[in-house]
Amino acid sequence: MIQRSDLKRAARRTFRGHYLMFVILCIGVSFFGTDYVSSVNFARIQVEKITVNRIKVPDVSVTGQLGIKGVYDEIINGRFAKGKEIADKVKSRYRKEKAGILARNRGMLAKVVNSVTSGSILIKTVDAANSIIKSPTIVVLLLILLALAFQIFWWIFIQNTVTVIATRIFLEGRIYPEVPFSRLLFLRDTRHWWRVSKTLLYTSALKILWSLTIVGFIIKHFSYYLVPYIIAENPSVKPREAVAMSRKMMNGHKWECFLLELSFAGWLVLGVVTLGLSDMFYSGAYKMATMCEYYAELRKTAPENGYEEVLNDTYLFEKADKSLLAEAYPEAVEDIEESRDMDAVYGTHGIRRFFAHYFGIALTMNPQEKEWQAAEEKKYRISLSRPAYEALTYPERLSMIGERERTGLLVPEKLHYIRHYSILSLIVIFFTFAIFGWLWEVSLHLIWDGVFVNRGALLGPWLPIYGFGGIFVLTFLNRFRENPLREMCSIILLSALLEYFTSLFLEKTNNGLRWWDYTGYMLNLHGRICAEGLIVFGIGGMTAVYLIAPRIDDRLKRITGKKLLVVCTILTTLFLIDAIYSTFYPNIGFGITNQ
Repeated sequence: MIQRSDLKRAARRTFRGHYLMFVILCIGVSFFGTDYVSSVNFARIQVEKITVNRIKVPDVSVTGQLGIKGVYDEIINGRFAKGKEIADKVKSRYRKEKAGILARNRGMLAKVVNSVTSGSILIKTVDAANSIIKSPTIVVLLLILLALAFQIFWWIFIQNTVTVIATRIFLEGRIYPEVPFSRLLFLRDTRHWWRVSKTLLYTSALKILWSLTIVGFIIKHFSYYLVPYIIAENPSVKPREAVAMSRKMMNGHKWECFLLELSFAGWLVLGVVTLGLSDMFYSGAYKMATMCEYYAELRKTAPENGYEEVLNDTYLFEKADKSLLAEAYPEAVEDIEESRDMDAVYGTHGIRRFFAHYFGIALTMNPQEKEWQAAEEKKYRISLSRPAYEALTYPERLSMIGERERTGLLVPEKLHYIRHYSILSLIVIFFTFAIFGWLWEVSLHLIWDGVFVNRGALLGPWLPIYGFGGIFVLTFLNRFRENPLREMCSIILLSALLEYFTSLFLEKTNNGLRWWDYTGYMLNLHGRICAEGLIVFGIGGMTAVYLIAPRIDDRLKRITGKKLLVVCTILTTLFLIDAIYSTFYPNIGFGITNQ
């Protein structure tokens, strides 16, 4: 007899070790419309109330709904004009909100959000279809079929499968103290997304058929209870086999499982009292961890049922021997030459070491510097394997389901961003980013406004804020480079500070002139920065750090120092002349400043 108290004690121990990740995971799963939806229901209700209070559309919506749902309801009921009226009125209310951090009448992000939330995207789609098909009835039918197809696709391939991914992460968290966020790609790495979707679809179909009999539905609910856990362990299991395994493993345990679920009734009541907050921050993940413990106990009956060859992911439930891990991760056992650490190249103090250590700048390039870079890259690659070798994370290379090695341009092992940049390389990178920024903004104006505008306060084809932003990211954030998540957050913060105070400085020193104004953009601060721009800068900064700058640096190393020095001198001289001239005669006018 399985003791519920033992299961919950083990679940609490696991939950404490992974609290933040498990809570974030359960909240994320809730927003996909799967388990623990109650944990986010309160937030959804509040958003709907705020929307209704902010955007009142009297005597328009026949169905009483606002936004895209109201527009959709009106269209499929043959009231296209009413739907268009709802969308237009909602959008007009958004356009009137010109000030404040939540303004949303300008910018690409605001356009996308407004088009979706107001329902105008449906109006445009139906209008376009009507102009081609010339039959409103057929268009409405196609819209219904399209919406139905999307819902079916979402349910089969997304909503069902994310529960399996979450279950897998909880199972790994039982044994291992660390679970990387990359494990969210578990089904992609095993190449069994379609098989898992098919298995869950088959299980749902059986439940629907059994729901025609009330007693049968209740019994089969518990008979098929372990299917998500079985395919979380081995996603290659065939649908019928997974169902049959669950039925056998649950024989004699259905009432026990019912009582285990019933023991969480108090948490359900507390969730109602706390408006879903207790679900969100504790009981949702706690229940999931408990049920994973329950599966681990029932799994011990696999040999009795003849399923030990299928439920064979041994190291999901116990840690591997050190010798086996050493064989699977040989690079993690290697030692790095201590003679090539930073002290050997730069000494223990001095200006060269200071710039190299804190800013990633090599004041001089020599063979020792290149050897240090190679050694650091090797150390970093070893650090990627060390957690698995030390049994801190699940050893993917020992998986019986054949998880493939991650490939592609963005895989950490394929990148070469652990390096120090020379002064000349940084100068070239500065101008590369500055010129790219100028081309980017000029192109945007050419596309959206149909006119050429020489963007920026300077006359030359460069925007210094992009150049300085790139250099600051490569130097000031040098020590965050080995942690992409921390690097991304730091880039966004640095970009926000740089853009905000550059805007403030230019405005104060040029009699109130603004070279950019985000007033009306969604999530803007005083019109100087906005979420849309910071997201772009964050993605651009990550691309610069991990892809573009290392490749530019590699190309520059093929050029002799004298030639590179001449190029840098010419570019710097032209830039300084432009900066001095523009101090007295700044570049202003239509499309450049606000005056």
